Amino acid sequence: MQVYPDELTKHHWNKSLGLFAKAKRTGIGDALSAMESAYADSAFRFNPYTVATKTADSAKFERWMTHLGTRLRADAGKIDDAAATVQAEITAATSAFADDTAVVDALRRLQSSLVTFRASIQPDGPLATRFDADVRTTHTEWTARQATGSGP
Repeated sequence: MQVYPDELTKHHWNKSLGLFAKAKRTGIGDALSAMESAYADSAFRFNPYTVATKTADSAKFERWMTHLGTRLRADAGKIDDAAATVQAEITAATSAFADDTAVVDALRRLQSSLVTFRASIQPDGPLATRFDADVRTTHTEWTARQATGSGP
């Protein structure tokens, strides 16, 4: 199961920048919440062991992996759309708080985390690549155990 970055949660935003957000509404918290929900509803949240142990049949497994890849790409698109909204809110807030260096610095850190996260969910990004590798490795190990009768 992939882990959603804490710094991109609405809870973290409220905890870290609640004072600034209360002084002037930014919309960032709501946008972060929408992005977090898109991630929570995605295939990125699947447990690799559960996916890997669906079938020992290699042809069925490869069909499932193709389906999963399609789902991951679609989910990545939904998450990225939500991330674009977060980016727009960060840009607007950076302009609104241009005179407050502390707020602008915090927004830049948030933007940096967002850029890294957006890159990681792309089809060739670290999250998708690691997920695929974890599922395939687990499947190989699981099918070997199944063949020898040495475990679940």
